[in-house]
Amino acid sequence: MTTDEQTCATEDLTSIINEQLGRREQLEIIRILQPDGPQLLPQQTEFALDFSKMNDDKHRRIRNII
Repeated sequence: MTTDEQTCATEDLTSIINEQLGRREQLEIIRILQPDGPQLLPQQTEFALDFSKMNDDKHRRIRNII
């Protein structure tokens, strides 16, 4: 992905993930983006998505969830 494509995809995905998906789907996407596991506390209800390592394969997998 080009930088512009990645920026646009990140903005679109963030909006969809935050507004339309349930917790289960959100956690599945976190696992795709951060395979080593996110650092989440049991009481944590909000988290930041790290799209810095987004690539075409991860984008395709996330789009399949959405």
